[in-house]
Amino acid sequence: AQACGLDISLVMDNSRSITATQRTQMKDALTAFTSQLAGTPTQFSVTIFGNGATLAQPFTSDISLVNAAINSLPASPTGEYTNWEAGLQVLEPVSVVEPISQI
Repeated sequence: AQACGLDISLVMDNSRSITATQRTQMKDALTAFTSQLAGTPTQFSVTIFGNGATLAQPFTSDISLVNAAINSLPASPTGEYTNWEAGLQVLEPVSVVEPISQI
Protein backbone atom coordinates (compact mmCIF):
# COMPACT_ATOMS: atom_id res chain seq x y z
CA ALA A 1 0.00 0.00 0.00
CA GLN A 2 1.19 3.48 -0.77
CA ALA A 3 1.38 6.15 1.89
CA CYS A 4 1.47 9.89 1.53
CA GLY A 5 3.99 11.93 3.44
CA LEU A 6 4.69 15.59 3.89
CA ASP A 7 7.83 17.63 3.27
CA ILE A 8 7.96 20.24 6.03
CA SER A 9 10.61 22.97 6.30
CA LEU A 10 11.13 24.30 9.82
CA VAL A 11 12.59 27.83 9.90
CA MET A 12 13.94 28.92 13.29
CA ASP A 13 14.75 32.46 14.43
CA ASN A 14 18.23 32.84 15.99
CA SER A 15 17.97 36.64 16.34
CA ARG A 16 18.03 38.69 19.51
CA SER A 17 14.25 39.13 19.05
CA ILE A 18 13.80 35.70 20.65
CA THR A 19 14.52 35.42 24.38
CA ALA A 20 16.09 32.39 26.05
CA THR A 21 12.65 31.36 27.38
CA GLN A 22 11.09 31.67 23.93
CA ARG A 23 13.94 29.61 22.42
CA THR A 24 13.24 26.81 24.88
CA GLN A 25 9.53 26.97 24.10
CA MET A 26 10.22 26.94 20.35
CA LYS A 27 12.57 23.95 20.58
CA ASP A 28 10.17 22.03 22.83
CA ALA A 29 7.20 22.70 20.53
CA LEU A 30 9.08 21.75 17.36
CA THR A 31 10.58 18.55 18.77
CA ALA A 32 7.14 17.53 20.09
CA PHE A 33 5.65 18.21 16.63
CA THR A 34 8.32 16.27 14.73
CA SER A 35 8.18 13.37 17.20
CA GLN A 36 4.44 13.00 16.58
CA LEU A 37 5.21 12.32 12.91
CA ALA A 38 7.97 9.77 13.58
CA GLY A 39 7.45 6.57 11.63
CA THR A 40 5.49 8.28 8.85
CA PRO A 41 6.85 9.12 5.39
CA THR A 42 7.07 12.78 6.45
CA GLN A 43 10.42 14.52 5.96
CA PHE A 44 11.68 17.66 7.66
CA SER A 45 14.41 20.18 6.93
CA VAL A 46 15.66 22.72 9.49
CA THR A 47 16.89 26.22 8.64
CA ILE A 48 18.21 28.63 11.28
CA PHE A 49 18.40 32.36 10.57
CA GLY A 50 19.73 35.50 12.21
CA ASN A 51 21.97 37.90 10.26
CA GLY A 52 22.19 35.18 7.62
CA ALA A 53 20.81 31.65 7.39
CA THR A 54 22.07 28.08 7.51
CA LEU A 55 20.45 24.84 6.41
CA ALA A 56 21.03 22.95 9.67
CA GLN A 57 19.41 19.73 8.40
CA PRO A 58 18.49 18.80 4.83
CA PHE A 59 15.26 16.85 4.32
CA THR A 60 15.20 13.58 6.22
CA SER A 61 12.65 11.35 7.90
CA ASP A 62 15.19 10.54 10.66
CA ILE A 63 13.54 12.38 13.56
CA SER A 64 16.62 12.08 15.77
CA LEU A 65 18.63 14.07 13.19
CA VAL A 66 15.83 16.62 12.84
CA ASN A 67 15.50 17.07 16.61
CA ALA A 68 19.30 17.39 16.96
CA ALA A 69 19.23 20.22 14.39
CA ILE A 70 16.35 21.89 16.25
CA ASN A 71 18.24 21.63 19.53
CA SER A 72 21.39 23.09 17.93
CA LEU A 73 19.78 26.55 18.22
CA PRO A 74 21.82 28.42 20.87
CA ALA A 75 20.10 28.65 24.26
CA SER A 76 20.67 32.41 24.52
CA PRO A 77 20.29 35.21 21.97
CA THR A 78 23.50 35.79 20.01
CA GLY A 79 22.95 39.47 19.15
CA GLU A 80 21.99 38.78 15.56
CA TYR A 81 19.39 40.70 13.59
CA THR A 82 16.13 39.26 12.24
CA ASN A 83 16.87 38.52 8.59
CA TRP A 84 13.86 36.24 7.96
CA GLU A 85 14.29 36.74 4.20
CA ALA A 86 17.64 34.91 4.36
CA GLY A 87 15.91 32.08 6.22
CA LEU A 88 13.38 31.69 3.43
CA GLN A 89 16.01 31.92 0.69
CA VAL A 90 18.03 29.05 2.18
CA LEU A 91 15.09 26.63 2.31
CA GLU A 92 15.90 23.38 0.62
CA PRO A 93 13.89 23.07 -2.60
CA VAL A 94 11.17 20.48 -2.62
CA SER A 95 10.24 18.66 -5.80
CA VAL A 96 6.80 19.69 -6.97
CA VAL A 97 4.36 16.97 -7.91
CA GLU A 98 2.07 17.81 -10.79
CA PRO A 99 -1.63 17.29 -10.06
CA ILE A 100 -3.29 14.34 -11.70
CA SER A 101 -5.12 15.51 -14.79
CA GLN A 102 -8.83 14.99 -15.07
CA ILE A 103 -9.97 12.21 -17.39
